[in-house]
Amino acid sequence: MKLKTGKEEISCLLTIVFEKYETETGNLIVWNTNRKNYESVAKKLSEISNELPITANNLQHDPYSADQNLKGLEYPSRKYDITASQVKDGSLGLVNNPRSFLIDACYIYLFGMGRKGFEKNPQDDRLLTREGENAVQTETNNTQALALQIQALKDEKQTFQLKHQLLDSLHEPMLEKLLNEKSIL
Repeated sequence: MKLKTGKEEISCLLTIVFEKYETETGNLIVWNTNRKNYESVAKKLSEISNELPITANNLQHDPYSADQNLKGLEYPSRKYDITASQVKDGSLGLVNNPRSFLIDACYIYLFGMGRKGFEKNPQDDRLLTREGENAVQTETNNTQALALQIQALKDEKQTFQLKHQLLDSLHEPMLEKLLNEKSIL
């Protein structure tokens, strides 16, 4: 067996990251189109990813060059920062070739070691693939991602409809009042 790769790997990793993050913090991650829902996880992973240039030997991951811009930049402007958009898209299986520092940050957050270390000593079967499984898993992930996107769009539509109804209910009395005032003139 070998490790999953590409969108299967990052989607699976982020699902496990969400589980751990929710357990540790008590904060629920809402999977939808709102990128803000993923920001706290992105910041947590960014804390790890920005340390990658100095942890390759200890945490068994690919080497990363140091950030040459040392002007006191903050999240999300540093070289290895992970954005809420990257987390959202990765979790929904929309990223074919995820950034290696995002993958290593996930492995380190979950298992205390980078991808290379995990590959030598796998600790979670969900990240392993068997021959022929990738095609089925890809299709399953795509279906799940589409279902989540459809639900998010339905939720947005319902919110829009409720806002529209509210505005209509507010506008009708105003319009009647204006018409009455004009008829008096």
